[in-house]
Amino acid sequence: MKKIASLLLAVALLAATVSVFAVPASAEEEKTADEYMSAGGALEIEGRYDDAADAYMKAASLYEDADDPDSAAEAYRYIGNMFTQVANLYWGAGNFVAAADAFMKAGEVYEKAGEFSSAADAFNSATVLYNYAEDDASAAEAYIKSGKCFEKANQLSNAKSAFGSAALAAQDKADKLGRSTGSTLSEGSLTIIIAIAAAVLSD
Repeated sequence: MKKIASLLLAVALLAATVSVFAVPASAEEEKTADEYMSAGGALEIEGRYDDAADAYMKAASLYEDADDPDSAAEAYRYIGNMFTQVANLYWGAGNFVAAADAFMKAGEVYEKAGEFSSAADAFNSATVLYNYAEDDASAAEAYIKSGKCFEKANQLSNAKSAFGSAALAAQDKADKLGRSTGSTLSEGSLTIIIAIAAAVLSD
């Protein structure tokens, strides 16, 4: 009799354990894009910007799966806002590289949303911070992305300025590499580097 009671107790415990793990998984599968947007809003209010960005990203993915580009674009705008908040927090703490990386993420999702001016501004902010950190190569990349977004936003003078800054940042990087190897780059070599940068920018 005791063995039967013990067996029944074990079965009951096993069933309870399975149900505990099964319910969250099924709830996760049934969550809609709108529910992820609401969850993101709640996390944003709490100041949990990374978690909010994750929730908005899931919403964006579901909207895309449902062929709802307008809602997906709205979700991407929210994600961009979250990465901007994260970037500003890092900037305030003096962590320039982490802040710049967050601005790059913001720019990328703003671009997905079709918000080209916002994307360009985010990439521009990244260039400032990469320059603070003396990371010329990353600054050049950010200038290129900024220039392309300014071009898409039909802000051609800003695009031209960004592309010029990209070439200068690439030249600074090349100069530093030349000094670190104990050699100097000729004027002809620098011309080639700038030409390559221009070719990349024209893609």
